[in-house]
Amino acid sequence: MRRILSEKFLVAVLFVLVFITYFFAQQATRNMEKAYTGMQATASASLARLNGPLVP
Repeated sequence: MRRILSEKFLVAVLFVLVFITYFFAQQATRNMEKAYTGMQATASASLARLNGPLVP
């Protein structure tokens, strides 16, 4: 009986660890997307300023 309880406990702990890892990975992905999007927008704006309007 004690063996079953310890296996269930181990499964519960592993599930919580996976959930926490997924949460932090999701947050890191959001932060990287924000940084990349901001960097891309900044690069596009600076190129637009350098080249001027495309339509004469």
